[in-house]
Amino acid sequence: AALLSASPKVGRTFWIDLGEGSADEYGAIKGARYEIVEHDGTWTQIFAAVEAIHAIAARAAENGEPPVVLVIDSMTAEWDLLKDWAANRAKGSATNRRKLAQDPNAEISISTNYWNDANSRHRKLMRLLMTFSGIAVMTARGKWVAAMGDNGQPVEGKKEYRVEGQKTLAFDASCWVRLDRDGPGMVIGCRSVHNGVRPGHD
Repeated sequence: AALLSASPKVGRTFWIDLGEGSADEYGAIKGARYEIVEHDGTWTQIFAAVEAIHAIAARAAENGEPPVVLVIDSMTAEWDLLKDWAANRAKGSATNRRKLAQDPNAEISISTNYWNDANSRHRKLMRLLMTFSGIAVMTARGKWVAAMGDNGQPVEGKKEYRVEGQKTLAFDASCWVRLDRDGPGMVIGCRSVHNGVRPGHD
């Protein structure tokens, strides 16, 4: 993302650092020229910042300027933020308040309506990113986990890669690139008929 900001093919680059703390560090990369977006860590401020940058990108596109870049590092932290929001709201329900009064360490049940609200907030953010008139770069963590069979049980000796974030995050991206510390990057998915990239091979 920092190297992309150095490209003469792009215009202004905005970097929203969520829980990763790397925006300041990567500014030392030669040629990097991005603006770090200030926020207080709340979803409301983060969403407002993305809305403002969405409008800047639209104006740049209308004026024929190089595309604006928006970097969100990371969407794993965005979903963690929304999960915590749902959990904290669930703690306020009458049932969970009674549970916590009896046992402060009791397991809290987060009902569907709280998850629906968290998913709704995520979708609002994704709508802005998917209609962004420039280049939106989302990072997310991922890991290999035990593959699950149709019966909901782990399949012995089989693993699958899972992106750590809201469950539809990877499918909403127009291009999904998996990077690895030890091996080459891999294009997992790419929604394009023009670039000749073969997902799973290149």
